[in-house]
Amino acid sequence: MSEESFMDRLEARGNAAWREVFPVLRKEAMFALQHHHRLRLAEGEAEDICQEVLVEVVGKFPYSTNKTMDDLRFFSRRVALRRGIDHVRAKFAQKRGSGEVTSLDAELSADGLTRLDLIASGLNALGHLRLREILQALSDCVQSSIKSKERNLFQEFFMMGLTQNEINLKTGTPMGSIGVTLGRTRKKVLECIKGKGFSDPY
Repeated sequence: MSEESFMDRLEARGNAAWREVFPVLRKEAMFALQHHHRLRLAEGEAEDICQEVLVEVVGKFPYSTNKTMDDLRFFSRRVALRRGIDHVRAKFAQKRGSGEVTSLDAELSADGLTRLDLIASGLNALGHLRLREILQALSDCVQSSIKSKERNLFQEFFMMGLTQNEINLKTGTPMGSIGVTLGRTRKKVLECIKGKGFSDPY
């Protein structure tokens, strides 16, 4: 059976196909939860979160004719990391007595940037006020310094984490143009960010 046919069965919620793939995805999720340097959760905690991860993967994986098992495995690891960090942050919040924590998936600005994006950019070590200032500056620069079409590519690559090949398949933009455009837009945004007194967030 071809991989494309197998992915079609998964999208159709075929029980046999999902029973076959669950052990693979569970292994991916458990590895992320137990071995990622930001988490290193105990097996019991990881098991509980892993169940939630698998449910989310089934419901939210962005199927398309171009998606493969590698994409599904990567998506599972990414969801596991998000859920794991939310879990750790919730525990810290309880220890501090607040009992509240904002999800890493929560959008911080109109362009869709989330807390997880900032963590991935290495900005999470900064104070909360400084983080908000950087976020606002980045959002302003993305909106003001690059054109709409360039902005779409910029957000797909730097904020959504798509590869250049995935962007090519999704938008039809020629591969040669994607790299050139990303380099140009990154430079424009960086100049704008530096003009506001901040360093390179990427």
